Amino acid sequence: MKRDMDLLRKLLLAVEESPKAALQRMPAFEGFTEDIIAEHTRLAFDAGLLEGASLKLLKGPPQFANISLTWSGHEFLEKTRDPEIWEKTKTAAGKVGSFSLPLIMEVAAGYMKAKAAALGIPIL
Repeated sequence: MKRDMDLLRKLLLAVEESPKAALQRMPAFEGFTEDIIAEHTRLAFDAGLLEGASLKLLKGPPQFANISLTWSGHEFLEKTRDPEIWEKTKTAAGKVGSFSLPLIMEVAAGYMKAKAAALGIPIL
């Protein structure tokens, strides 16, 4: 399975938008199977973007409970929240061929700084 950064971002946004402090289970996303969503959730845990409990089941995809964002998860969302910045970041990744998560965050931060500078906000 190939990692899908759009799905990763959607997962983190869903956790952030939860009315409680943490989600009890991951939502469904159109165009993605439960297995793909579960695997991306596991990857987000591995990357330190999410925390919570993982429940191993004998059948079906793993389930997660009390899922919440970590500091790193919040940082990823703040850097990629703006749809224009996210699209520019993905375009840059496409030109290179692929990006690691840290590099995606750096590129998004670069676009954030450029936008702030264009608005007259000094960034050192």
